Amino acid sequence: MDLPSLNSIILITILASSTTTALAVGSYLYLRTQVGMKQQRARLERHLRRLQRLTSQLLNACDCLLEGDSPEQSALYHRFKTHGGEYYGDICAEVRKTLRRGQGALQAAFALRQKLIDPAVQQHRSLEQQIWDWEMLYAALVGQGERIQNLTAEELRSLFSRGMVIIPMLL
Repeated sequence: MDLPSLNSIILITILASSTTTALAVGSYLYLRTQVGMKQQRARLERHLRRLQRLTSQLLNACDCLLEGDSPEQSALYHRFKTHGGEYYGDICAEVRKTLRRGQGALQAAFALRQKLIDPAVQQHRSLEQQIWDWEMLYAALVGQGERIQNLTAEELRSLFSRGMVIIPMLL
């Protein structure tokens, strides 16, 4: 074997091992990225399910308190009446008006929830958009007052990820 062909063989061997190394590193990075993306998606799916559960709990709790065809049939009005609220005529009409608005808002929230769980509607929305929708419904239920609007990002994350038992506290 002459010297130029030996150099060619060495060069080809070096290039082949470099290519193999590059392919191995590239494959490792690709697989690592895919695993990371799957883990991120799994975290987002768990967050979405948690939001759905918390929002449903809040809606059901509100429904227990505002159930009825009229404000006078609701559990909240019965509590108001039990504690002598009807003797205060100046606020009685305001209580009925507020309960009527609450019942209407609750019906609208249930209608929105129905759209958010409808597969035909949600199949066109990304997972991030679905989470955003549920977070906004949840935020609308817990309130939009100044205290809620001034929460930090960490406090908002805590609000959206907190597990709670709401019905016993309200009744």
